Amino acid sequence: MMDDDENNEIVKDIQSTAYAKFYAYLFKELPVCWRQLYTDASILKFALLFMSWPIASTDVEEHKDKATVEKHLDEMIKTLDLTLILSGAAGEKRGRQWINKTFALLEEVWHSSLPQPSGDSRTEASEERPTKRHKTLAEPAHSTWDNAPSFSAHEPFTPPVTRPIKRVHYISLEDFQTSTWPARTTHPWSKPSYLLSRTFHGRRLVPVELGRSYVDAGWGQKILPFGDFLTTYITSSHHHKAQQNRLSSPTPLLTPPPHPPFRHPHPPTSATPPHRPIHFLRKSART
Repeated sequence: MMDDDENNEIVKDIQSTAYAKFYAYLFKELPVCWRQLYTDASILKFALLFMSWPIASTDVEEHKDKATVEKHLDEMIKTLDLTLILSGAAGEKRGRQWINKTFALLEEVWHSSLPQPSGDSRTEASEERPTKRHKTLAEPAHSTWDNAPSFSAHEPFTPPVTRPIKRVHYISLEDFQTSTWPARTTHPWSKPSYLLSRTFHGRRLVPVELGRSYVDAGWGQKILPFGDFLTTYITSSHHHKAQQNRLSSPTPLLTPPPHPPFRHPHPPTSATPPHRPIHFLRKSART
């Protein structure tokens, strides 16, 4: 029987072989079998990592090394996220559903291993959640994120506006229904703490474009944890995330919300390219 090191080497070789083919073709012409092989090898690598993860072990002593446990967790997340980003997990029916479900289960295992402080707001909220009922237009939606800080409204510069958004004054409440839009209420994209809670506390990987324009000197791309993206680029610079297809998003922020009929009664001055609180997969990775 082969040991873990031998298994890891075999899986690594399979991954490398499949990934090398990504450079031998234009991505749109890449035979799907190589995407499938890369996906399957990545899932095997994740399984090996999980079986050697201290949290999945019965050895309580190993759990005390928090740094080792979290480093191992980061490597498991990286393995699955790179599969989504680089190969699209070989399509929705192949590996993407499995990976998304695995992320949900992995986060449950991780949270269950953490010491729960008394009065945990998440636990209380789930225990005291009232029975769902229909909201009226006069009743604004509330969520546990209402008191969480939002992103800064400061904008470093204002670009020229060539096609301004039509402004509507004194619209009725019936016409202006953004109060029911999840991204502004129960799933507030303007709250960093909410976005971090939906990206495994910022551990999920996202592709980022560095620079304001493709033709600017120093423009580039990189893949980094979502938490690092927020702290490094959102609050202190003009860089923005890669504009990829949100419908194939590996980060489960929420089901794409309906577009409200009006975005803002008095649109603020446009500024930097929007820092999107959701990550987009390249269209070519869709099947």
